Amino acid sequence: MHSHHALTQIERTSRLDFLWKQQAKRELQDMREIRHYNTQLLKNILPDHVANYFLSQERPPTVSEVRTENKVKGEYSEFLLLLTHCHLVLSN
Repeated sequence: MHSHHALTQIERTSRLDFLWKQQAKRELQDMREIRHYNTQLLKNILPDHVANYFLSQERPPTVSEVRTENKVKGEYSEFLLLLTHCHLVLSN
């Protein structure tokens, strides 16, 4: 009985992993397209050196970017805690 439950859990986890990977691929492609579009807009509006500054990865992050990154990290941590709790409940 336990082995069947474990296999079912593994199948469910594998399916979720697959779906999340597919979603991540779509989101990455969307981000690439948006970045390309934004790059074109900036280069049409601003002088090249100014556009390049805003598009460079080397500029310091803004306060808004730091807040967003911290929020995402917090949500991810909560998600990991929830998974751990579900695993502990299911294993008992």
